[in-house]
Amino acid sequence: MRKLMGILLLVSLVALFAMPAVAQDVTIGYGAPELSGGQGVIMSGLVNAAEAKGWEVIASNANFDAEAQANQIDNFISQGVDAIVVVPVDSQAICSSVQRASDAGIPFYTIDRAPLGCEINMTVQSDNYMAGAQAAEGLVALLSERYGSATGTVLELQGDLGQNVAQLRGGGFNDYLADYPDIEIISRPTEWRAENFSQMTLDVASSTDIDAIYMHSDCVGTKVVTAALDQIGQLVGRGEDGHIFLLGVDGCPDALESIRMGYSDQASSQPLPDFGIITDWIQMEMEGAMIETGDVVQEGAPWSPATIADSDTGYMLNLATTSVNPDNVTSDALWGNQAGGADAQAEEDEMMAPVMEGVVIGYGAPELSGGQGVIMSGLVNAAEAKGWEVISSNANFDAEAQANQIDNFISQGVDAIVVVPVDSQAICSSVQRAADAGIPFYTIDRAPIGCEINMTVQSDNYMAGAQAAQGLVALLTERYDAATGTVLELQGDLGQNVAQLRGGGFNDFLADYPDIEIISRPTEWRAENFSQMTLDVASNTELDAIYMHSDCVGTKVVTAALEQIGQLAMRGEEGHIFLLGVDGCPDALESIRAGTSDQASSQPLPDFGIITDWINMELQGMMIETGDVIQEGAPWSPASIADSDTGYMLNLATTSVSPDNVTSDALWGNQAG
Repeated sequence: MRKLMGILLLVSLVALFAMPAVAQDVTIGYGAPELSGGQGVIMSGLVNAAEAKGWEVIASNANFDAEAQANQIDNFISQGVDAIVVVPVDSQAICSSVQRASDAGIPFYTIDRAPLGCEINMTVQSDNYMAGAQAAEGLVALLSERYGSATGTVLELQGDLGQNVAQLRGGGFNDYLADYPDIEIISRPTEWRAENFSQMTLDVASSTDIDAIYMHSDCVGTKVVTAALDQIGQLVGRGEDGHIFLLGVDGCPDALESIRMGYSDQASSQPLPDFGIITDWIQMEMEGAMIETGDVVQEGAPWSPATIADSDTGYMLNLATTSVNPDNVTSDALWGNQAGGADAQAEEDEMMAPVMEGVVIGYGAPELSGGQGVIMSGLVNAAEAKGWEVISSNANFDAEAQANQIDNFISQGVDAIVVVPVDSQAICSSVQRAADAGIPFYTIDRAPIGCEINMTVQSDNYMAGAQAAQGLVALLTERYDAATGTVLELQGDLGQNVAQLRGGGFNDFLADYPDIEIISRPTEWRAENFSQMTLDVASNTELDAIYMHSDCVGTKVVTAALEQIGQLAMRGEEGHIFLLGVDGCPDALESIRAGTSDQASSQPLPDFGIITDWINMELQGMMIETGDVIQEGAPWSPASIADSDTGYMLNLATTSVSPDNVTSDALWGNQAG
């Protein structure tokens, strides 16, 4: 194939990251195929990687619809994005969009799945052939241990064979087993849909004596396959007579928990959070170098060694997968353990009502920068763990667009609506329309203002602001022997209660310290505003500190702005400006470790999906009760449920992070980063 713009591949990624300054003002159009399984994790990884470069991501969700995805890509093209990154719904159908992007001069990349029948700049994906072969290797060992030879019958629950990922996962599995003719393979397509995983399991296992089930996606399949086997009396623990071996690809939290519990036996774990590495190649292609094939090695990375190969669809970076079994299932290196295993979920489930079946949630994201991708992933994972479906949308900061998306949820007759409001006041019109349709309404991360909903789950944002203020007082007192100085407060969107609370906690705490001057500037949560306000104020005022309502949005651009005007000094050096904030994003924690930031109030973002427990209760007619919510070991515990004029409010505790505890594994920013 032709050589694309690309990069010079070296044996070590040390060279990869020793690149020129990151191109600014880059906008990526990202197309998700859906957001069940690991897709929310993939999108979060891409958004985090792009945001770390100061780039913007405009995201869409096709909800399994190839035509919808094509329309969304056309929208990216019309907006003139700098690059398009897609997980194709259909690897062949995507080629029409590739051609239109090429005609517009926009580079095209895919992650997780390659196209079929056309050439793009690059695909980054797991080595899906390896993953399938790992599952087959595990199956041969299990059958040989049981029968003394590799013999038996396995049900292969395929993905969507219109996508190369399913073809490769099937190819690696079937090719490996070609050397074992006494193993019969019964293959059934599922289109990656949970209901199909369930029905095919019921159909085949009810009529055929099977020894094993191999799932092309354990994210989609584990819960529903084990439930189907339980339904027909065939769910038996490992080591017991009649146990059906369960194997799969992805390494989702559900699969790892099922291995720990003794129902599943193997999972080929993908390095899903690391797919965002494609942004490094996008950056370098924008700088005009060449891609060369060969090995990519990064010491300690779970996907290393990886390989770049030249193919008829463009360059392909295949990241290694990890075969997981009972011996290594507790490894912290597995993303499924970082994302939150089922131990905590099972503990919660014991306290909650039985799970309702067939529930569909409409989820409205306000945008997907900062921690919003992590929040959505947590919600989708929690819903999926209950066997529920999530239809999601992304408003890209547009309150009117969010209202239209919610109207679409209502017209589809979803069972509940969960939203992170773009505007906490404007959302009330949508709340009323949902109420008129009899659909319960919930928010996470931000409460409405001026209307009552069923429940909000959010961090204790007032606590988070007060933690930052408390840290500031200590820092100023250590520097000046008194709490005195000037701090720039970079506010969020004051039309949202989350910004009001983060500001309220900060300002109320500092009200007892009149010698600390606060200069407040609004940013609307936009990175360019964080940067500009820093430049404007720091250039004209001698600042001691900057408090960011979101360190996810602010850390990179604020430090860059300070460096631009020669005011980025390290902790302990003369002229150091204290940096504090709320969120606890990977960038903020890394900045604390590097010595440029000083404090972060870490939110328990991945745990906001806990709201599904209360949705489950209310759908079954149970009442929410106020009081403390305690879960031993949870970073958000103790939490509290209070009744407010906007409905029930579950406030999850935040953790104040400083140089002393910044390396803690309990912080989501260390798990995601």
